[in-house]
Amino acid sequence: PACMGAHVSANPRTGFETKGNVAIMGTHGFELDPLKMTEEEKEWAKKQVADYHKYYDLTHYGDLYRLTDPAVDPFFCDWELVSPDKEEALFTRVVMRKPENYYQMKRLRGLDPEKMYRVEGTEQVYSGALLMAAGLDLSQPWPGPEDGFSVTVHLTAE
Repeated sequence: PACMGAHVSANPRTGFETKGNVAIMGTHGFELDPLKMTEEEKEWAKKQVADYHKYYDLTHYGDLYRLTDPAVDPFFCDWELVSPDKEEALFTRVVMRKPENYYQMKRLRGLDPEKMYRVEGTEQVYSGALLMAAGLDLSQPWPGPEDGFSVTVHLTAE
């Protein structure tokens, strides 16, 4: 993913959060005029740059897993990056079209089945075996799903 060009643009189809979640999978740049950005957009840009640096090792050295192919699934596109030592993973989902039923467990890949993983920002801790066999519950705590919505989940081994 690190060699793929990916930029946040001014196209109004999706919001800055989704654009950043997708762009972080590549070189992550901006094709925007800062003079035309709102203060809220500028804050999003700062957060995205910080996230790019935070996940740099994952995007440059991690193993990429394409979990849901957008050419096959008309609603979702899912991917995951796992560090070589399996100490962390970054899962991303983009809702391309609003599905009738959003409830879905998504099986992750490449984790260590013996390790316990914490969902960043929560008290949720799951074994790698559970996340790969049963999956990550994608119905909570995120709102939506609307067209263009996205979410990232950062997992770290304990």
